[in-house]
Amino acid sequence: MAGHEVSVVVGTASQGRPRLRTRGEGWAGVLAMVPMVAGLAPFALVLGSAIAEHATPVAGWAGIWPIFSGSAHLTVLQVVDEGGGAPLAIASGLLVNARVGVYSASLAARWRGQPSWFRVVAAALLIDPTWAVAEERSSRPGSAADHRRYYLGAGLTLGVGWALMVTAGMVVGHRFGGAFGLDLAVPLCLVSLVGPRLGRRSDASVVATAGLVAAMTAGWPPGTGLLLPIGAGIAVGGLTDRGRR
Repeated sequence: MAGHEVSVVVGTASQGRPRLRTRGEGWAGVLAMVPMVAGLAPFALVLGSAIAEHATPVAGWAGIWPIFSGSAHLTVLQVVDEGGGAPLAIASGLLVNARVGVYSASLAARWRGQPSWFRVVAAALLIDPTWAVAEERSSRPGSAADHRRYYLGAGLTLGVGWALMVTAGMVVGHRFGGAFGLDLAVPLCLVSLVGPRLGRRSDASVVATAGLVAAMTAGWPPGTGLLLPIGAGIAVGGLTDRGRR
């Protein structure tokens, strides 16, 4: 009887460990995203300031979640403010966010076994930081539920944090004015996001290539100059990965 009791306790404990570990995946996703959210703060403040100066700030604020991209959001606002109609504004936003299609394709194969509801929610939360944490998590072992909870923890943290920071920018962003404009905020944002990844030579080559191409396309129409740097970075990353195999 005593041996049976011990086995029950041990069995219960051993069954509980994976459950605790799995539940901890959501919290791990939150912690992985917090530094990225902090790095996006300057960009969010500038976007909030731009929304506050928009002709219809409420409509601009309402686009935070549906667009879920600072660069696309700014592009849409600029097109509308310059007199472009809704079709042109939507097309411009979609063009800037075209890279998300590449991210989606890279994750689709890994998430084929995930529930349909998760794939829908994951698509709504998919943007550069969430794709980055999903890629990082996929390199480590874990069940489908582990990866699901990790991504949701990270994605919801980004969504809530981004919305709060943009809203704060609408309230106080005007105080920074020219001293803290978009020209300064975006580089600071990018440095904070990519800086920690420069330790690996492969990541450094991707960032260097994308940065060089971005400098060459700086005079392109709003947002469109993002596409070529992204494509160049993806190409270099693919060649680097192929060389390591």
